[in-house]
Amino acid sequence: MGLLMCCMATSMAGSCNKENEGNGNNNASIVGDWEVIDASKHYTGIDITPTMIEVAKAKGLSGVSWVVGDCEDLPFEDNSFDAVICSNSFHHYPNPQKFFDSVKRVLRPGGRLILQDYTAPGPVLWLMNHTEMPLANLVGHGDVGAYSLDQVREFCRESGLHVEMLERGR
Repeated sequence: MGLLMCCMATSMAGSCNKENEGNGNNNASIVGDWEVIDASKHYTGIDITPTMIEVAKAKGLSGVSWVVGDCEDLPFEDNSFDAVICSNSFHHYPNPQKFFDSVKRVLRPGGRLILQDYTAPGPVLWLMNHTEMPLANLVGHGDVGAYSLDQVREFCRESGLHVEMLERGR
């Protein structure tokens, strides 16, 4: 089984900005937990930030390969992965449709995309995209946009991904 974790080095090592670089405050245990569950599987982590890849490598996780690359243009062969997991990095991607198209290309037939990111009802989503994210960018967060479930469903449809389940967290 091949499992691709998009921007997982950032998730393990903390935020991409210099102020928080390497602080380990985002989803830090997720890869370690998977390794305990099934250490026979191979994982590939990708992040656009070379420094974050180095921080992730320093954790010494077995069964994980780390790649510097762009999640909107995944540097892997077609049909390479059984699953792609993208956790709390999608809102950083300036071209979201390119991400979904690239995921579709690298997933094997029957493969799955697991995407977790920010969303909210309309008015709250508008506030996030027009106030919260621009303010966060003033201190270097690199947020681009949060999307509604309908927008995510449309990205999937456009790329040819079948939506099995789509829900907003509580």
